[in-house]
Amino acid sequence: MIDLQTNESLWGETYDRTIEDIFSIQSDVATQIAYALQINLSAEERSYIERQPTKNLEAYDYYLRGREYYSRYRREHNESAIEFFKRAIDVDPEFALAYAGLADAYSQRVLRFNYGTEWLDSAITAGNTAIRLDPTAAEGYKALGLVYIASGKFKKAIEENLKAVKLNPNHDIAHLNTGISFLVQGDFENAAEWIGHSSRLRSPTDPWPFYGFGLIFLYLDDLERAKEYFQQSLFYTPDFDSPRITLALCMLLSGQFPDAYKEAEFLYNLDPYNATFNNLLAFIQILDGKYDDALINYKKTNTPYSGIIGFGTMKFLSPGSAYIYLKKGDRANFETHIQKRILEARKVIDSGNEHFIYPYQLATSYAMLGEKEKTYEYLEHAVASGWRHYRYAMIDPSFESVRHEPRFDQILDRVKSIVEREKNRITIEGKN
Repeated sequence: MIDLQTNESLWGETYDRTIEDIFSIQSDVATQIAYALQINLSAEERSYIERQPTKNLEAYDYYLRGREYYSRYRREHNESAIEFFKRAIDVDPEFALAYAGLADAYSQRVLRFNYGTEWLDSAITAGNTAIRLDPTAAEGYKALGLVYIASGKFKKAIEENLKAVKLNPNHDIAHLNTGISFLVQGDFENAAEWIGHSSRLRSPTDPWPFYGFGLIFLYLDDLERAKEYFQQSLFYTPDFDSPRITLALCMLLSGQFPDAYKEAEFLYNLDPYNATFNNLLAFIQILDGKYDDALINYKKTNTPYSGIIGFGTMKFLSPGSAYIYLKKGDRANFETHIQKRILEARKVIDSGNEHFIYPYQLATSYAMLGEKEKTYEYLEHAVASGWRHYRYAMIDPSFESVRHEPRFDQILDRVKSIVEREKNRITIEGKN
């Protein structure tokens, strides 16, 4: 251990033991570092350092393998993560961290891979089991926080993540998820603070903080800075699909059609049946007037009528197949798909989901139906829930029936004013 300011060596030690001693080595190193830094450990801190997550090394090995797969970005990786967490639990049924990992992986199924929300029930059960087995471990509370993010219950997500941070102030993912939860609610100041905390705790080459900062600037309509952060995230992890999706959206909003197509087609080629990738490409094709191509892509998804773009909390909404049937004059198919779109949004809102995308989904649906009062009612609901993407609404074909109407323009102007005011207040990494 070296003091970077003076280049002075503060502490060093060599350990030559068997792998069975790994937990005692970890505890010894932490204790010795605290001593070298002249830190007086409390009895609670010493107990935390000395505890062992499991007495079974085979279970611990399965757990670490599960975490490795969980941190990747493909459906098959999620399946492998779940399998390894389950093996860890089979070997040690009292292994709290393995249950927390399982809860995370179940939530990831819903957030990233379009599995049904029934998986969140299993995630809550696993998260609560982790907390019951070890109420002092931050991972269980962080896992519950992720369940609530997947449920769109951001206030509860923040509450659980803050419990995790209290138990482990260095839990970088809990910091990041807290920031993202604030961001979706339109609280830019807290979002910047918590994502900033996460960036200081993670590796300088970790893609997630760059992605988080990019989201802030995307919400603040600073598209050039958002693109810089998304590109930086991709520089370190080229197969990270989330920043590539938002980068494509930035390019689309900036009028860079060829570049947006390039990013969307890259994602589509990764997985031609991924609903998010298909919906993104279909949206660009609609804006390009390629309705037949867009309809083919929508039909590949399990929810062609909604057209949700994005993973986790970062969701946009494409017009969906209903819009194409409307433009083609196919009234029967339009009515079928638009009613499914409305039913889906109402069901999610009634479940307690606070994400702005669902009132926005209702606003666009009623706009396509020509029901203007309901359009404005739900667009206002979206604004109250944290929706700030006024530039997106400006190009969203779903709003053709109300485009340039005074009330529609007034709502967008008000949102733009909120964004501009917040943009002047936010500081990220020492720069406005």
